[in-house]
Amino acid sequence: MTITDQIVSISKADQNSHEACEQAPTVEMTDDEKIDLVAAHILEKYRAAFEELAK
Repeated sequence: MTITDQIVSISKADQNSHEACEQAPTVEMTDDEKIDLVAAHILEKYRAAFEELAK
């Protein structure tokens, strides 16, 4: 598995987690969950840059 595949896998998992959070209007999240959510957004937004770095 390449690093790009890992990034995509992590991003998809975090995206699914994010979608679940959006469906619940009041969700209490731990600090770790908040960090995971922000990391997913960063990975999604800058995916092309991460893929370029992985080359």
